[in-house]
Amino acid sequence: MTAARTESDRRKRLIQVIGISIAAAVLTISMKTIAWLLTGSVGLLSDAAESIVNLVAALVALIVILWSTRPPDEDHTYGHEKADYLSAGFEGALILLASVTIAYAAIDPTVYQTGQFQASEAHMSKRGSPYLRHALWLSANIAVRHDPELQAYYQAKRKEGKHHGTVVGAVSRKLLARVYVVLKEQRPYVIR
Repeated sequence: MTAARTESDRRKRLIQVIGISIAAAVLTISMKTIAWLLTGSVGLLSDAAESIVNLVAALVALIVILWSTRPPDEDHTYGHEKADYLSAGFEGALILLASVTIAYAAIDPTVYQTGQFQASEAHMSKRGSPYLRHALWLSANIAVRHDPELQAYYQAKRKEGKHHGTVVGAVSRKLLARVYVVLKEQRPYVIR
């Protein structure tokens, strides 16, 4: 078997693997988006956004593999294999960007537990933008008084024994999901 044939087989295998990765990313994004639409969970929404990052990374990897497996030419006597490092660096940058974006708007409770002890009250984490968190917190406090759906949600959670702050945090996450939909679909917010 010649070196050119071996390199051709390697290229075909790599393209097949990346193709499977792209198909899996598209399927994952679809499933997470459908689950988010059914549940309204911001966690599923952020997972879908992270899966988009995986899809973009796979597409870049495919382009880089097509480039890096080209045979040597006059300008690149040793081939184009160094292009693989660009793909790895780009994927790392995408993951960092996704994590920073998710953390910026994070409204999540902290969990304190050691051994058998688990705190009964969770406090809001200090990750993300304090201005965004404050605006969402104030909006959630107003929404539970004027939006019948969020008011019913608030009252149901309070009847379950949840602390006021915990429920307002949950309402804030629901509002953040609604803001996302309003911006994405470019339609006005309608109280149901």
